Amino acid sequence: MVLKGSDGRRRVVTAADDFARSLGIAVGMPIAKAQALVNDLHILDANPDADLDGLGRLIRIN
Repeated sequence: MVLKGSDGRRRVVTAADDFARSLGIAVGMPIAKAQALVNDLHILDANPDADLDGLGRLIRIN
């Protein structure tokens, strides 16, 4: 599984799980290249604002 985001006009990998990384996928790689490496790659949209909000809630809980 990878998360995708934008780097200017390019769609890029913003995060990848251990298995995806073991297959050669790296953060910053274009999504098209990642899909060429792994045919059935599971891609989700990154949501940095929601991630930051979730981390903030975790900090307040602990």
